[in-house]
Amino acid sequence: MAARDRLAGIGLIVFALAVVWHARRMPLGTLALPGPGFLPIVAAALLGVLALALLVDALVRADRDGPRAAGAPGRTPLVVMAALVLYAVVLERVGYLAATAPLLAVLLLLHRQRWPLAVALSAIATLGSWWLFAAWLEVPLPRGTFWR
Repeated sequence: MAARDRLAGIGLIVFALAVVWHARRMPLGTLALPGPGFLPIVAAALLGVLALALLVDALVRADRDGPRAAGAPGRTPLVVMAALVLYAVVLERVGYLAATAPLLAVLLLLHRQRWPLAVALSAIATLGSWWLFAAWLEVPLPRGTFWR
């Protein structure tokens, strides 16, 4: 596991540096009026910091997982892929709020959260992201047939 984390950390750092390298040609702007290069550089910097944290963690910790048991991998990645595909299919039909909350609840339940906590966190995250994008930033989100 640590070897995969080291490889992923190095790959993500290289990718972040490449994004910064290409985005540096675009005007940065200011915090009040960001230019087209602002978001790629900030996102790449955040990715680079997180990748560096992953790399450092992989380098300093012992591989606590031990050798993997032989056999078929878990179904979790397949469930996540199916949930994301279903989310993409139903998003426009049912709307952002009705599609996002169940998706987040399923993802939290896959991480073995208790269902009351998963439901509460998915509701808070969905409403918070709706408030951030739809209400505050005025980004049009899919409303679905329920709210038309």
